[in-house]
Amino acid sequence: MKETCTTKLYFYFILCIIMLVFLNCYSTLQTAKTRDGFGFTTGVYRYEFLRHWYNRWEDHYFLILTPSFGRTAQKNRTGLEVRLKLLTDAIDKDGESPFWWVSEELKIQAHKNKYLDWALLFEFWLYYPGSFSLIISKDLNKIFTPYAQYKLLSGSYLLEDRDYKSGLLSTLNFGTEINLTRNISVLLEVEKFLTQRWLNDREMTRYSLGVNLHFPLRKNK
Repeated sequence: MKETCTTKLYFYFILCIIMLVFLNCYSTLQTAKTRDGFGFTTGVYRYEFLRHWYNRWEDHYFLILTPSFGRTAQKNRTGLEVRLKLLTDAIDKDGESPFWWVSEELKIQAHKNKYLDWALLFEFWLYYPGSFSLIISKDLNKIFTPYAQYKLLSGSYLLEDRDYKSGLLSTLNFGTEINLTRNISVLLEVEKFLTQRWLNDREMTRYSLGVNLHFPLRKNK
């Protein structure tokens, strides 16, 4: 029985890695779970695009800085979490002025259950509604938590052209959170734009790597 459970865990982990290899709008770097107290997530978001006048692919990177505060979901109450996300390409040394982006997020997690964690995520660009997401995740054990996010955006900023595109867009994110300790975890994520005509397949897929730090208001039991 124990060997069967171990085999299943390895299977789920390999499946998560396969999804990360093949799949990546702006990274979410979070599961459906909300947590008590303060948190801080930092990460790097990688994208690439084709320079047509050079006929050459270029890699570029965004730095993600996200403080958060929340309360965990329980069987008889919803979980809440607010986050402030800052993105910048200042770490790219291409001689251009850096791009900065700030958004606010509100995550509402459904009552806790033993089957699946799920949450709704509302993102605002200052006061303008930016996106709406559904996030699902599942704790396979104390270490691995795969998650998926479907996001609807009211617009998107094209990183390669520094041009804003309006209209309803959608993206799909797949990721895995790996818990190193109770309060430190690593997140691997892939993101993919869905059916965007101005991007090719390679430009529509982006990758992220992040670290999450958790500072609970009370000791974990």
